[in-house]
Amino acid sequence: MVVPASGETAMISLPEVLGTYDFNATHSRTASFDFGTSFPGIQAAYIKLGGTGQTGTAYEFFHPEIHHNLYGFFESTMNPPAIAGYWWASTAPSDGPFDIEEPFAWRTGYSAEPSWDFLIDGQGEITINFGCVFPRSWVPETSPICSISEASLIVEPVPEPATVVLLGLGWVWVSRRRR
Repeated sequence: MVVPASGETAMISLPEVLGTYDFNATHSRTASFDFGTSFPGIQAAYIKLGGTGQTGTAYEFFHPEIHHNLYGFFESTMNPPAIAGYWWASTAPSDGPFDIEEPFAWRTGYSAEPSWDFLIDGQGEITINFGCVFPRSWVPETSPICSISEASLIVEPVPEPATVVLLGLGWVWVSRRRR
């Protein structure tokens, strides 16, 4: 756990989500986390995953001689209770190593307004899901598999008012020096 100084970006490891994800077996893992600090406000949150991936294979039902690669993908939710608002989804990890860093985004269409208030205390729960999408006419032969060896949650807090004032004073000083 990295406890940030006030206003600094915070990062925490998520060891509970490490391991192998197989489309036919393990689809998801959930981790509780505690940054050990509270935030004055949050402007963004990111997930960082590293590991290796392996594509699966499928053939076409009506043309068994035609084969395709099946790609897995990761997605995650980190939401306040009873609101399915914050999520992210990765591009499909292909064969070999992957390094994913994705921001959480607010899903549109929900009645609640976007808010990070549920994460202000620095505690929460995150679920990592592994999925695979393919046409109904494809018949899977082997499953895509991904192994996560690194997982972190990153939170960018809103800068403290004093920091904003100092940045503003610095801008005024630079603009005066240019004259």
